[in-house]
Amino acid sequence: MSYRSLRKRQDKCRDIDTLKMILEDALVELKEDEDIILEYRKIEKELGIDLITLFKALKNGIYHNQYVGVSSEPWSFQVDIKNKLFKYHIQDMGASWDLICYFKDYGKTWALTKEELL
Repeated sequence: MSYRSLRKRQDKCRDIDTLKMILEDALVELKEDEDIILEYRKIEKELGIDLITLFKALKNGIYHNQYVGVSSEPWSFQVDIKNKLFKYHIQDMGASWDLICYFKDYGKTWALTKEELL
């Protein structure tokens, strides 16, 4: 075996060792990400709604099957995490009432878009 071929093999071994270290680091990061995702999934299971849908509803408001659109204005919109629901205070033509939307009813009585309720 020549010196040159030994040198190439040694360089390949360094590259393999480097690659191995990179892959091990990536696996550690993936494990950490997996742990975080599992925590999110646990919360979602407890609430009965995925967190992306929940935050979109908080940010943009919702549509309800009895009303065209419901605002998420701070003075009319409340979230009750303990009871797993949204509460909207609605005022219309002098009357006012609370509209309650349970998280679990997403897609049934309320949604993020009108189309989801059709």
